[in-house]
Amino acid sequence: MNPSLSQLLKSLNKALNLLLLSFISSVKAAEYPAPQPASPPQQLQILSSTDEGVMKSLIADFQQQQPSIAVEYIDLNSVPLFERFLTDYENNATSDLIISSAMDLQIKLVNDGYAATHSTEFLQWLPEWAQWRGQAFGFTAEPAVMVYNKKLLTGDNVPQNRFE
Repeated sequence: MNPSLSQLLKSLNKALNLLLLSFISSVKAAEYPAPQPASPPQQLQILSSTDEGVMKSLIADFQQQQPSIAVEYIDLNSVPLFERFLTDYENNATSDLIISSAMDLQIKLVNDGYAATHSTEFLQWLPEWAQWRGQAFGFTAEPAVMVYNKKLLTGDNVPQNRFE
């Protein structure tokens, strides 16, 4: 693996771990039960479009650092996840953290006022593109390849980025 890509992945993993640590509050029962301390355990509910199997080691690392916090991980596709959040919000029951590949829906939730602003010194080392208003955070980088017909697209018509 490319050393800079490896370093980026380690940094992104650290960033997500730090974000999980900072979004802690009380929610519903957990699939990853925490040890039973003398006081009631805190719980962290995560709505995510990322397969649970991919996140298990990160959740385990988080719980090793925070053993009194139970984690409920709800794995849904991006549109059902968005709809679940809105339904839960109407019923005064929201998740602590939403992880989704549908950035348009995530930014809509932020812009519509559903997200809390998050501030911590750990976010200072994130690149500018990796956060929106301190309310939405990107922690992955996905490679893209553009293929086009040079005979049909020339000069200023050639796309320069994925949005074009």
